[in-house]
Amino acid sequence: ENNFFLNNTTHIKFTDDGCNTSISGNYMLGGNIGIALYKTAQQAEGTRIINNTILVTGGNGAGIDMNAGLEILISGNIIDQTGSNSIGVYMHPAGADAVSSIKCIGNWIAAGLGSYGAFANGNNTILYFTNNTFVSNNNLVTLNAISLNATNTYNVLSNRFLMTYASGSTDISAVSCTNSTVLGNDSSLPASNALFNQFNSQVA
Repeated sequence: ENNFFLNNTTHIKFTDDGCNTSISGNYMLGGNIGIALYKTAQQAEGTRIINNTILVTGGNGAGIDMNAGLEILISGNIIDQTGSNSIGVYMHPAGADAVSSIKCIGNWIAAGLGSYGAFANGNNTILYFTNNTFVSNNNLVTLNAISLNATNTYNVLSNRFLMTYASGSTDISAVSCTNSTVLGNDSSLPASNALFNQFNSQVA
């Protein structure tokens, strides 16, 4: 809590465990990755990432980077000045690992040049994006605000999308995904798919 980190490759890094940890009130400037939750034998569970300022200007990284995790809260953070090809929040489990029950609430998230605000790729389940503001770093051209690939159950609720896109990009992209709720979002793009609210959920 309440640390200042400058120009580290990764500012805060758990290579194993990190269960029931609080990462709060830190200021991170420069470097490639702000907070990394990685798994060797034990994934992070119940981790709270709250009220941090993450300015990862170095490029080719991410504000928050997870390759496994369960019940992670990401709330009230500022992820900005994101470097080229850097993702605001990146979830990328491999093999049998998973990123599940991630609550991304009330954050300011900037996508880096040519990159994403939030990108989930692989075995991701039960993702919540609520009351966040997604922007492009310094109005540079970026890709989707939220891009999901092979995600099972996601909720995109009451977010603001203020992005600068390459031609053909949209606020929300979902490929091979199931069980979605997309509701109450607004966008600076007149033709954005964020304006077409949808509800698509299986009920037993």
